Amino acid sequence: MSSRSSRHPPEEDLLPPALPQRTETLLPPQPTSAGSNTNASSSSSGQPLSLNFRSIMRNFDFGGREHGGGVREHNQQAPSNHGDQFFDNSANHDNSIDVHDDDDSMSAAAPQNATHTPLLLLSNTPPSSSLSKSIQLLMYILTSSYTILLCCVFLFFVCVAYIATILVLNGKLRDNLPVDVYERAQYMARFKVPLLDTHNDWPNRVDRLERMLGYELDLRREMNETERGIYEALGEDLHTDIPRMRQGELRAQFWSIFASCHAKDPVQEAIRQFETVYQLLERYNDEMVYASKAEDVWNYYLKDNRIVSLMGVEGGHMLGLGDYHQIVRVLQTFYRLGARYMTLTHSCDTHWAKNHESTNATKPGLTKLGERIVREMNRMGMMVDLAHTHPDTMRQVLDISEAPIIFSHSSVWELCHSTRNLPNDIIDLVAQKHGVIMINYFSLYISEPSRVKFAEIFAEHTELPYTERIKLFQQWEEANPDKRATIQMVCDHIDYIRQRTGNTKNIGIGADYDGVMSLPVGLEDVSKHYHLGAELYKRGYSDDEIRDIFGGNLLSVMKEVENVAERMRERSGTQNRVEQYGIEDLGKAEL
Repeated sequence: MSSRSSRHPPEEDLLPPALPQRTETLLPPQPTSAGSNTNASSSSSGQPLSLNFRSIMRNFDFGGREHGGGVREHNQQAPSNHGDQFFDNSANHDNSIDVHDDDDSMSAAAPQNATHTPLLLLSNTPPSSSLSKSIQLLMYILTSSYTILLCCVFLFFVCVAYIATILVLNGKLRDNLPVDVYERAQYMARFKVPLLDTHNDWPNRVDRLERMLGYELDLRREMNETERGIYEALGEDLHTDIPRMRQGELRAQFWSIFASCHAKDPVQEAIRQFETVYQLLERYNDEMVYASKAEDVWNYYLKDNRIVSLMGVEGGHMLGLGDYHQIVRVLQTFYRLGARYMTLTHSCDTHWAKNHESTNATKPGLTKLGERIVREMNRMGMMVDLAHTHPDTMRQVLDISEAPIIFSHSSVWELCHSTRNLPNDIIDLVAQKHGVIMINYFSLYISEPSRVKFAEIFAEHTELPYTERIKLFQQWEEANPDKRATIQMVCDHIDYIRQRTGNTKNIGIGADYDGVMSLPVGLEDVSKHYHLGAELYKRGYSDDEIRDIFGGNLLSVMKEVENVAERMRERSGTQNRVEQYGIEDLGKAEL
């Protein structure tokens, strides 16, 4: 009895303490053979044996069998005097393993013909099935220090990769990456800002060609021989179609509403052009979508893959020859139809504004009627466009307009002496008034040699029709490719404004595709639009500067024009942009 008592703790020690006082090293499995005296002597020597994964796997498998075979049986074993470990028994208490303190060492007596595998249990209930053993082994693996370390290292690298990806997508690391300039420009147009062009005469050309052909063009494909033959006869080419817009990363376009200064009824012709735009939007509603506000442009760009379509009226002569109230009625009708800018003049004077070719020295740039029209445009939220206007007109408008103005398709006079381009003092005023100069791609506004040669041909061959003189100029370009306008010259105009104003906040794109008969090498059609950004990257422009030029500046001006209109209506007590005069129905008969 005394011997048994010494081998078992008193009854009160069977309960585990609330907290273990120390952590013992679990013993490895004992040998199953009675002749394994080496392990027995090692065990009886009092040296602690460490638990390791390999020793467990030798004597434990997932099928609930010992390494040597045979189903293992378990009886509940009382805890040791440390209360945090349980031991597996094959028969009874007499065959148990005793663990106790003896001069800070551990000893164990191994019975014959028995295998004992120490297990760390989840509760005070000993394992009773192979599932329990599997769970215990899994818990041991998961709580192994090596496993935890590997998991931590893996999670660390996952987090680093995730953060790096976010930074790259936000453009934070792109400046340090060797990215191709063309891919970089495409990236900006796709993910950072809509590539926006404020001037394209595509609807006018499509309307003319369809009237000649007698059928609707399929603008999802290239022109056939018949269609191209008509354009070549006119000395023109179609610069725009849906596939090429996609290829050029164009995401927002102001379509030009244009009627010639010599049209019999320019008001009705303008309405016809509005109708053409809406027909195109209806025919290709899966490719194009109408927008009327800066916020709409951003929303469609971020959430919709369609090309955002807006409209601008190119010439105040399309308002007619009436008095102020008659003109304002037409202007408000245009606004309702979707026009969000109007060029005050084209290549002809109106009775209230002077155009860029005007030689009338006594006429002011803007009459009193013209001033009232500009203020009404401010109140409505329609951008004032000063392309095609005389420098006197530019200066007056910049002085009186409450909202920032735009030049929808103009360039720099210092680099090409066309009257359509801006002198230095106008560039300075535009910067002071926070306006935007949308750079034109037309060769005669970009290249001084091209402009001079075109003027010579027109002066020498006055007997020829206009289209024939255009063909002569195009033949000269083919014979003298080194004298042609280039994409680099377009970038020179952008550089000039940037250097003069100190930043890129007053620069945008107003290409004039399908409104001109000659374009620079490298910008031959809309498929090359984003190439302009690539060329600017070569010159050291930053992502932020490309964002400004591609569309950020114009959308900021458009938003400010809307804000100014809201403030002006609040001051005047009117809420609707077009209800000040009580106009209920602005049908064609009233125009």
